[in-house]
Amino acid sequence: MWNGGTGRSTGACAPPSRSFKPVGVPVSSRLVGAWNNRCSALNVLHRYAEAASACGKALQLKPDFTLARNNLAVSRAGLK
Repeated sequence: MWNGGTGRSTGACAPPSRSFKPVGVPVSSRLVGAWNNRCSALNVLHRYAEAASACGKALQLKPDFTLARNNLAVSRAGLK
């Protein structure tokens, strides 16, 4: 626990587990947001072909992902 304004811990918290393993969320579903973020960033940089590719990967993982579809539309508009 935190000990007020002293800047020191009281030591009451358990140390982190060395065997921590995230469970319950498949890797692909965690990556879909990353691919979409990459697409969005590449759109801002006007690198539309690369952005469209990143959006495509996001949509392969989650075809109903609206944000990725919207970003893909921006990419395609920029390629014209």
